[in-house]
Formats: sequence, structure tokens, C-alpha cells
Amino acid sequence: MFGSLPVDISTFGGKIDGLIFYIYALTGFFFVVILGYMAFAMVKFRKKDGVKARYFAGEGRAVFWILVLSVLILALDLSIDYKSAPIWELIKMDIPAGDVNLRVEAKQFEWNFHYPAPDGSYDGPGNFVSLRELHVPVNKKIRLLLVSADVIHSFFIPSCRLKQDVMPGRQIPAWFEATQTGTYDILCAEICGFGHTRMTANLVVQDQKDYDDWLAAQRNPKP
Repeated sequence: MFGSLPVDISTFGGKIDGLIFYIYALTGFFFVVILGYMAFAMVKFRKKDGVKARYFAGEGRAVFWILVLSVLILALDLSIDYKSAPIWELIKMDIPAGDVNLRVEAKQFEWNFHYPAPDGSYDGPGNFVSLRELHVPVNKKIRLLLVSADVIHSFFIPSCRLKQDVMPGRQIPAWFEATQTGTYDILCAEICGFGHTRMTANLVVQDQKDYDDWLAAQRNPKP
């Protein structure tokens, strides 16, 4: 949506980009206003011959403007909360049933993607683990169960606008739906040790046939 952001392939990515742009617009406007006033004040109130500097106590009009700006900042913060609340509900609270259900295990310094057996179990015949490659079908809801084998990590797919901390001792659900095929980055967004920068993986989004063929090949490898 915006050239400064990674390509968006997620069904909810546009909503997140819209929120980011809203925050950019607010902060950018006040950045320009404040810098403009500072430039004006440096010229208007610069040192002049025969003019003595005056001291203004923090009372009267000064207190009034402090209160006005405090209320304004609070109102802007509340407007961001108001706009972000339905997005939070969509992504973090109303997690849909998955067309594909997977288990993601984070550990120093790799991502392991557990694919269940045809019966849905992770210990039956046909289950397998894909190291550093998450294969999913396009236009399908992907539900993930995130676990950590050691420390805190953060599962981050920039192109899906999905980021979720992964905590040891907890099972945390997440989901996304990719809208176009291709290969995209998966990162760890939480410093987790000396090998943190190497903790990467690929999201491979395939059409349904290619995904089914890949899945069958993993479950029934050729001798």
C-alpha cells in the first residue's frame, strides 16, 4: 500500500498499513508544526541590542497551554486506540478456525514448523517437521500454535503484517491468510542471543496443487 513498507500479501495487512499511515500523518503534522514554531521563535526572539531578556514564571498562560497540549495529546492517543481496537480484535482475539493448522517451535536459533498427520495429530504416521521453511496454500486461513523451547522469541512475517511474541511455557495462537504466491521472509523480532540475526526462515506461499504435491512428498519421501 505504501512504498516505504514491505509488500503486503495478507488479508488484514491493509488495515495495519492504514493505522501506520494514520500515526505517520499525526506525528508528521506535529513534527512540522513544532519545528516551524521553533524556527519562528529563534528569529522572533533572537538577541537584540537594547532588549533585555524576560523571565516568564510557570503560571497563568503557561499553565493554560500546558493543559491544552496535554488534553490534545491524550485525545490523539485515544483516537489511535479507537482505530486500533477493531484491528486488534480481528488479528489477536477473533482467531478463525484454520484451513491449515500448524505448530511453530522457536528455539535458538531456528524456526521449526510441525505439520500434523492426516488425522490432525503430531505423533501419528505422516507428521513431519520442516526446518526454516513454512509452506502454505494461497487464499487459505493458516492457524499457528506458537511455542518456545528456550527463551522469548518473536515470530515476524513482515509481508503478512504478523508479529507475535513466543513465550517459553505457553502456547500462543496466531493466524494469517496470504493472498499471493511467492517466497517471503520470516524473522525473529526479539533479541534472543548471539545467533539472533541468523534466526530466519522462508514463507513459501503456493497454489493448492503445488502445496498438496509438496505435502505428499514430505509425508511419503522417496527412498
